Amino acid sequence: MLAAMNIPANDAILLNRLRSGDEQALDELFVAWHGYLYKIAYAILHDTDAAKDAVQDVFIRIWQKRAEIDITSTLKGYLQRAAVNQCLMVLRRRKPASDPDIILVGMQDPAPSASDRLQAESLETLVQAAVEQLPEQCRLIFRLSRFEELSYNEIADLLDLSPKTVENQIGKALKSLRRTLAPWLAILLPVLPTTI
Repeated sequence: MLAAMNIPANDAILLNRLRSGDEQALDELFVAWHGYLYKIAYAILHDTDAAKDAVQDVFIRIWQKRAEIDITSTLKGYLQRAAVNQCLMVLRRRKPASDPDIILVGMQDPAPSASDRLQAESLETLVQAAVEQLPEQCRLIFRLSRFEELSYNEIADLLDLSPKTVENQIGKALKSLRRTLAPWLAILLPVLPTTI
């Protein structure tokens, strides 16, 4: 459903045409936004083909779900979020959701014991669950910073935010994660400091 009062009139007209099954509207949407969405996808995926595929998938999904499109702010914001979400889905497929070796980096034993691996898996599961509890924008910014290793400026450009907003959201995320995970870190990894 469109909240026409909150989005520019031209966007509302285009989206109404799209919802009614007008393929020309999809073409116009593609021509207008493909380059911008590709820039976002490439910044996240660092792979030309994967970025092209991700953008293509965004437009395919928009066409398939055209009757259910719900935009309450701007078309740009909606498409931007769709592209970022599609790229995060691609990244999740690329690497396992739980890779204990990532957490075990820095442990001194090059061949971790079964107990170490179990602790790492448990901690990874707890971290993922804690990240999922963050507010949506905070969660997205944290993932782009910590998991995709984008700089604050890159994230700011990507999400059309100020670097200060990105910094504040990362600070909020870290504070929340420290609070949520502190008891578990004390149990699972008593020899390490309870910071993230």
